[in-house]
Amino acid sequence: MLTYIIQITLLLFYLVYLIKKYAAESIYFHIKAICFFSWLLSFAFIFLLPVDIKYVKKNKYLRFYLKIFKKQIYIYKIIKKFILCIKQIFVFILPFFQEYEEAGEFTKQEKIKKSIIKNLQIYLIAFFLLVGFIVYLMYQNKITKYDIQGLLISLSNGFGILLVVLLLGHGLVAIPKRLWREYNYQLLLEYFFILIFITFIYLKKSYYYFKAHLLFEQKQKVKLKLEDQVYLVFYSLKINNQYKEQINIILESVPQKIINYCKQNKDYITNKEEFTYERLIQLNKQIKNNSFQIKRIETQLDDIIDKAIFYEDIINTNNSESKNIKSIFYICSKSRLGAIYDYFYYIWNCRLLKQIKKIFSIIFFLLSTFIFFEEISIFIPSLPNPFKYIINNSIITYVFFFFYIFYQYIKKIIIIIPLIYISYCAFYGLFIFKFAGSYGLYNNKQTDAASLMFFSINFSRVSAPIAYNYIRMLKINDSAFEYVIGKIDEIPFLEKANMYCFPFILVLLILANIFDFYSKFMNCIGLKKFEFNQTSQEQEEIEQGKIYIGKSIYKKQFIILLFFIQLDKNGKYNLNNQIQKIKIFTDIFIEQISISILYFQIFNLQLFQSNHRCKIKQQNKNNQRYASQEITEHFLVKNNYLL
Repeated sequence: MLTYIIQITLLLFYLVYLIKKYAAESIYFHIKAICFFSWLLSFAFIFLLPVDIKYVKKNKYLRFYLKIFKKQIYIYKIIKKFILCIKQIFVFILPFFQEYEEAGEFTKQEKIKKSIIKNLQIYLIAFFLLVGFIVYLMYQNKITKYDIQGLLISLSNGFGILLVVLLLGHGLVAIPKRLWREYNYQLLLEYFFILIFITFIYLKKSYYYFKAHLLFEQKQKVKLKLEDQVYLVFYSLKINNQYKEQINIILESVPQKIINYCKQNKDYITNKEEFTYERLIQLNKQIKNNSFQIKRIETQLDDIIDKAIFYEDIINTNNSESKNIKSIFYICSKSRLGAIYDYFYYIWNCRLLKQIKKIFSIIFFLLSTFIFFEEISIFIPSLPNPFKYIINNSIITYVFFFFYIFYQYIKKIIIIIPLIYISYCAFYGLFIFKFAGSYGLYNNKQTDAASLMFFSINFSRVSAPIAYNYIRMLKINDSAFEYVIGKIDEIPFLEKANMYCFPFILVLLILANIFDFYSKFMNCIGLKKFEFNQTSQEQEEIEQGKIYIGKSIYKKQFIILLFFIQLDKNGKYNLNNQIQKIKIFTDIFIEQISISILYFQIFNLQLFQSNHRCKIKQQNKNNQRYASQEITEHFLVKNNYLL
């Protein structure tokens, strides 16, 4: 009992961590709560599986002679069925909230109505397709009316198993492959350079794409004033007063600096045509999505740049004889305790972490090989199943004869490790899944509500098939799980498809992933690969990425410098009292910016501040104030240091 309490507690804390890591701060609390409980049921459904296996084994040995044990099994089946029912309810509830969050309507009543209509359309289409399929099977004498219930159960489970097979075909190879490549810091750094280049180009292209969209709206002669998006420009359209409230709602999602820029260019749109309410709803949805997406891309770009700078410093440190990490942004401590911390920080990042990734890559490769053969043995019963032999026989008793007291714990570990790894491989594919640039789980609190709902739906769809797949891997019968969810092979023609199609798909995906045959295909469907070839085009992208890294370093250096510059009571720079502090950083980047030019630029910043209304952020701890981001960006843009 204590073990289960610890597992549930750790699961709760881990889910809170995931929600906090991925969910955007602007998402309402009830959306996060729904997402939390949905994920809890999905993960709990899998982690209850070892309990099911335990009861099946007890049932096998006790042969139902104990009435108390009978009651325990019955209670467990009721709990399992209750969780499954709640999961099914969430499967119907989550799409409603997903459509509600995606809707471009301006009132709650309109959003609810739009969500209900959209979901009803999907359910009606699915219902008529299913009825047509059943009628066709009955016409072909494949099934009878008594087989309809079994057919529905088999189709539901079969779809889930297919989804698990697709995810495992990617995860079983991608996870050890990724760890092995992250062992090579130079390859990892070049990968970040390419990502930085592609992301930066995407931002620039998106800017002009949206500008073209703005010109298209101008050609339609619309009366609307609207500003839109970080880096994607904005809208400014003249409208009637009847849409003023809706326009204000739209502009709430647009950054203030883009609104200010938009107001400066509001006079070039002249139109006498009326702007429809339906077009305004569509525009609201587009602007909301694009604003969030651009903010997300900028955050990702900053994160990738930080990682690239970090690994560049690690590589430079490895190439030197120093025992401390040499970095522009990491200053070693002069105290004894700080020196110990710096040394262990160096050992961990430059020595231990690489070896740990290499070891885990080998371990995961062995686990993937083991799971692959176990998955094939599910669909082809004639193949040997070593895992079943270990679990069902007493070989562990003889191997661990002198540790027989730990026999049950060792057996539990052997049972749960493959289950955890299979779950990790399946959920890994979902976590890195990016659907057409819209749905995706993004860290740094950059995931919108619609994406959270979308992946909550898929977590609910995958969790039960993962557990069902594992039960079949162990060749365990009469489990509470099968009692609750049913069997996939109740219909003869589905059993044949199960025997041949699923192993073929799994083998095909694994081979394609090993030899990188389908990297472009995986990029199309959203599963981005940790892979690139050393082509001339990618070498150019690497060089461009290095240029952007250099510009970002200038930006970060200047921000650090401004942090150490005090302002007097009138908000002016007091350079005479800060000469020593500035000299601290002179040695760090004297090769990039000369000190005389730097002083001159700081003097220009004084004039810029006096001529413009710049916000000065007050520090409560040390009573110092430093220049705002507006000053920083002005300096960097003026000197071509800003990306």
